[in-house]
Amino acid sequence: MSTADGQNASHGTFNLEVPGSILFFPGATAVTELRGVWEKTGGNTYEWTAIGFPYDATATTLVIAKLSGKDTIGEDCNTLYATDIVMEIFLPDADLNSDDPISTAPFPNHEGYRIKVNLPELP
Repeated sequence: MSTADGQNASHGTFNLEVPGSILFFPGATAVTELRGVWEKTGGNTYEWTAIGFPYDATATTLVIAKLSGKDTIGEDCNTLYATDIVMEIFLPDADLNSDDPISTAPFPNHEGYRIKVNLPELP
């Protein structure tokens, strides 16, 4: 699940929750929510990058997880197509602007959908 905020119509920040993300990181007892930035690249296209921190039972950061990708919003504005998603893993003390990742992994393209308000009828 993701939520995006915009400082304006061309860029902003977002939070990304990935249930089960702990499974990607052996030894981790938890993973922070991924937080990142997005930029509008066209009429309905966007690029984004987010980072999260898997940590162990002593609250020691194990690595830095950086996830990047592209989104296209469907014509109905209720569907999102996520493509070109790559996770890069960095050492905990890495400089994400200049250091190389210690590993990378692609993720499959997928669709996302806006949550619809659907109140049940009351008796």
